[in-house]
Amino acid sequence: MKILFIQLPLTVHSCGYIAGNVEYASAVISGNLHARFGKKHEYESLPFILSSFASDSVILKYLENVRPDIIAFTSYLWNIERSLEIAEKIKSLNSEIKIIFGGPEINSGSAALQKKRGYIDSFVTGEGEWFFGRYLSGLDLARYTKRLRGNHIIVQPEDELVPPGRIFDPLSGKRLSPMLDGSVFIELARGCPYRCAYCLYSKNYKIIREMPFKVLTDAVTLEGVKEIYILSPAFNCTSGFTDRLKTLAGVNKGVALHSEMRAAGIDASTAGLLFDAGFRSMEVGLQTMNAGPLKEIGRNTDPEEELKGILLLKEKGLDLKIGIIPGLPGDTHDGFIKTIDRLIALGLGENIELYPLMLLPGTSLRERAVAEGIEFQHKPPYYYLGGWGMSFNEMVDITRYFEDATGFSHDEDILPDFSSSESGGYCKGVRFNGDDPAEWDGRRYENIIDTNVFSFHIYFKHAPSATRGLRSLLRHLNDGGLFNIIFYTEEAINEKLIGEILIQTEKENLTRRLNVFGRWPDGLSVRIYHVYENPAISDITDEYAFIKPIYMITETNLSSLKVLDAEKSYLVAAGLFGKSREKIIKSGIGPESIAFEDEDESFEFYREKEYEYIKYPFSFRIEDYRPI
Repeated sequence: MKILFIQLPLTVHSCGYIAGNVEYASAVISGNLHARFGKKHEYESLPFILSSFASDSVILKYLENVRPDIIAFTSYLWNIERSLEIAEKIKSLNSEIKIIFGGPEINSGSAALQKKRGYIDSFVTGEGEWFFGRYLSGLDLARYTKRLRGNHIIVQPEDELVPPGRIFDPLSGKRLSPMLDGSVFIELARGCPYRCAYCLYSKNYKIIREMPFKVLTDAVTLEGVKEIYILSPAFNCTSGFTDRLKTLAGVNKGVALHSEMRAAGIDASTAGLLFDAGFRSMEVGLQTMNAGPLKEIGRNTDPEEELKGILLLKEKGLDLKIGIIPGLPGDTHDGFIKTIDRLIALGLGENIELYPLMLLPGTSLRERAVAEGIEFQHKPPYYYLGGWGMSFNEMVDITRYFEDATGFSHDEDILPDFSSSESGGYCKGVRFNGDDPAEWDGRRYENIIDTNVFSFHIYFKHAPSATRGLRSLLRHLNDGGLFNIIFYTEEAINEKLIGEILIQTEKENLTRRLNVFGRWPDGLSVRIYHVYENPAISDITDEYAFIKPIYMITETNLSSLKVLDAEKSYLVAAGLFGKSREKIIKSGIGPESIAFEDEDESFEFYREKEYEYIKYPFSFRIEDYRPI
């Protein structure tokens, strides 16, 4: 029997999500099953290039070729809708394939379970090793099965959790290799000692199961490993915590460690031990400085003690990610603003991460919200929208206040990738003549859209061509994809008309829901760019509200370009980085504001600026649909 695991990432325009989409669950499950059943079955994962970059149609073609017996989707709130769409298409192509959905998203209240999904054979709540162990052994699953709106849901009992000794380590078991940047994930514990009402983890795994500490001490000595993300929801609550730090300090010769913990009770000595052990970053959930809301969610901690520990960790050199959550029961707009102000005043502004309250399926806080008639999104990301002391408008105001005060934005405003390789196996963009009305017909491009983030490079002399053609193009694009529309013209674009078209053609989607508290442009699944070479129109393009102007550096205008403005965006024509290097480096411009037509020149820029650059072992192409 062949089992294929699929875990799709959070898809955003910048592709910055890719490094975080580590298919750890499938590696753990397949390693466990191989140890139990040997070569009796085959276990595969969707190839990285497909899970990270491919459009739905390309993934479906691959599945038709490999013909698995079972397809198992790992479900999170950010991929459940797309996974369901792909699963439905799979079943229509081959009804014999068994389709299983598991993962944190599969709980009562999930959007996946709000209607009958006849194309899903089973939804699983619990650990994959437990389910597949019984399924492949032919053991009875009927007594674990319940029905909800016509769906079969298999629920793992609390007394049948996988023993720690049978939890497979995919790194030492060679089921998981370091990512291209040298980072790896290691699971050290399942279960959490805390019972926060907004969190699903402690509800599903009430018993803490610790893996052998040797898993971590061995990993820090492996060749190629540069950074380790330790999966443990409360790392400082593990047994022998202090002794373990001392052991790590003795064996770790430079691998950066990252985990999560509560900071209350951390003293200067422990903070120093953490740094000596190799910890260079740490997630510390503060949530709010207001004690009342913390008590409401079962988080019995003193925020002042948490803050003391946080300051000591930062003083010792750890890069902290301090999570705060607006919207908790009992919190208020003014009270939460004080939390932000307090952290900024203590020099922690760059460390704060704002996470609007999510009412996740299966959590006790979600159950309370339903009982009390609280407003929230009934599709991912399940954001709280009002009813517990903060209105929707106050949540919006808090988001804006946070971004203005810290300079941080949830939206990664990264320029599209303009590079292209003739040998690229998949098409990530198309170029066409926008002055020809026929070229705007979106149906022309349905069969060449190979990537889930796709760019249209549209060249025209007459700006009105954009407003006449855009509606036709957008009408036929896949609802679930993300698109970059890049206009190349030396005339100013009528942004008002473009905005009206985007509003009229936009359909309900995850990107918009994720940015419900942000500014309207942040939630666009279709982003608009204007590339121009003539500096004479800069004053007009600077007035755009949501169209991103990009000044293209060419042989023609290079000599007249005296200074680059670090607040503006630039595209460097192929072959010109060498001639423009000095001006670019002196400008202090960052990678978010400059793009290159030549990927090798992009790499040179990153290397010179000492920015991290991940070069993938594959490439993509941009096609000329018709000569321009």
